[in-house]
Amino acid sequence: MGLMYQTALNFGLETWIMRDDRDSWNIFDANREGICSLFGYIFEYGLTLIIIKFVAIVDGIFDPSYKSVTLCMMAGAFTYFGQLLIMEIFGEPSRRIANIPYVLAMVSMKCAVLGFFQLIQIQGVLRSNNKNDTFNSKGLNLLESISGNCLLFFLIANLATGFVNSVIHTHS
Repeated sequence: MGLMYQTALNFGLETWIMRDDRDSWNIFDANREGICSLFGYIFEYGLTLIIIKFVAIVDGIFDPSYKSVTLCMMAGAFTYFGQLLIMEIFGEPSRRIANIPYVLAMVSMKCAVLGFFQLIQIQGVLRSNNKNDTFNSKGLNLLESISGNCLLFFLIANLATGFVNSVIHTHS
């Protein structure tokens, strides 16, 4: 699906998506970036699921080991270098059209973040094994901590995004 979408982008779809004039009465034309980039995001989702299936086969996502961390980091490195090679063919990554270089950049970032989170969780579990039994029975599970405080993490992320947007001016 991703290759078909990228081929369509190369054969004129990108020019049509990025053109300046918009027909605000035509719902498809008014939202062409979002509608067309949906194919790229579905492709990104599919690649992410494939990588997660491999990680789950190795040790599981909820019970990580150094093997799954290594797999995540290697998958992130391979997709990053794949992105660099693909950029030579298809050009720069674009979030507006969700082309293959952008998809590979996002997948490589997701793999690296998952690997780092698993590494943090492994280190926390190793430290919790050295503490007393009450702390060990409660356990330190990063996923459970974030899942139990979703609203807090959502608010912190939105406030941090707002802070970055207010500090960094992107329009001249």
